[in-house]
Amino acid sequence: METTTGVDTFDWLDAIERHPATSSADSLVALGMLGVATDGTPDEMDEGALRLHFAGFLRPVAIDGNEWTYQLAVPPETVAA
Repeated sequence: METTTGVDTFDWLDAIERHPATSSADSLVALGMLGVATDGTPDEMDEGALRLHFAGFLRPVAIDGNEWTYQLAVPPETVAA
């Protein structure tokens, strides 16, 4: 799994924290995707990435077999007015 940045990473992490459908585990997965060392297992990271994908925080930009490349995204409903 790889990520490319399409948004400010602070705003991305903040939006994940504020989103009602995400948990602290999802925030740890997001930090891990940015290169921060976490104690999450590969399975936990994959499951968290899937939750972030379905919540709109990850947009797939390339798929090569089982390897996905994501672009970071902030769903429109989480952007402060």
